[in-house]
Amino acid sequence: MSRSASGARGPRLSAAEGISRDGDTITGELPLHADGDGHGGWTRYSAVTTTLYRNGVKLTENSDALDGNGEGFTVPSEAADYRLTTSVRRDPTLATASTRVDASWTFRSAKTTTQTQLPISTARFTARTDLTSRAPADKTAVVPVTVQGAAAGNNLKSLAVYVSYDSGATWKKAPVNNNRINHEPGQGQVHLPPGQHHRQAGPQVVGDRVRRVLRQLVA
Repeated sequence: MSRSASGARGPRLSAAEGISRDGDTITGELPLHADGDGHGGWTRYSAVTTTLYRNGVKLTENSDALDGNGEGFTVPSEAADYRLTTSVRRDPTLATASTRVDASWTFRSAKTTTQTQLPISTARFTARTDLTSRAPADKTAVVPVTVQGAAAGNNLKSLAVYVSYDSGATWKKAPVNNNRINHEPGQGQVHLPPGQHHRQAGPQVVGDRVRRVLRQLVA
């Protein structure tokens, strides 16, 4: 087991990965459990629920894990606002970190003539942990935050990160300084987000928003 396979595992985006539309079909091809070093890897899910909403109305739901092997979603040709949500779970006896990942992306889309990447983003958290996904309890753990996708770089309008120390029962906003957040000593397991970021509107892009929840970022 390598250190790269430990710690928080969450969605990763690159030029060849993301959510795309080809004609009237929307599909996802992105690793939902990429490790801290960016390796996509493979994991076994105990449950997967993915739902697509169109103009605020639920269009369909399936068990597509958005890994490129799913059935995708057939949608009407006309332009509309979409929200794609997914929730994947891993057996905690097999995985000590990121046992559950909830993600939601919003975007506007219409029929395309070729396969076209949609303007989505994700925030990645690369906490430094040991091989059991744990950080020292008596030291401050620095957690770098990196935005990937359409909102990266100068396109980032805002970023908010919330943390929970009680398995998601309550959340509080965590200050982001120099693209980092701190996990203070004695706070126990940390659960991250929802993190939100918004892309600045462009000539053909209204904008996008992402919400993610990682369960058990640092044990």
